[in-house]
Amino acid sequence: MLMSRAKQPGLVFGAKSLCRGEVVRECSRLITTVDKIRPMGWYLDILVGYAIRTLIRFVRTLQSEKWPVEEGTVSSEICPAPVYGGPVAEIAYTYRYNGEYYSGIQTRGFLFRDSAQTYVNGIIVGGQMAVCVNPIRPEQSILAESGL
Repeated sequence: MLMSRAKQPGLVFGAKSLCRGEVVRECSRLITTVDKIRPMGWYLDILVGYAIRTLIRFVRTLQSEKWPVEEGTVSSEICPAPVYGGPVAEIAYTYRYNGEYYSGIQTRGFLFRDSAQTYVNGIIVGGQMAVCVNPIRPEQSILAESGL
């Protein structure tokens, strides 16, 4: 009985025996199914990344409510190509606190690249922005939600 099984071409899945052509068709069907599911994982990745960035930003904003507000200057703005976690906008800025110069980068998450690009397009390099500065650790800062 073992000899007769070894001579049969194909594979056995449960009680079903598949010849090589059927195996190839079955594998193609599975690959097509995986390709249909894969984009859902990408969208989930964007949603999770957006949620985490938004939560971090919310917590940092709450922490900085009592910090002094200083005038900062935008050094650069960029909307890098999204990799994992969805699109972001990055704003680099400098500010002065107690006579010392500091710099910071603020990253803001978005659900759509167009939204991130629109946000970045509204930022003027060399323009002034309000910066909340941690008085205990002045190297720690966050861009204020409202202007000066």
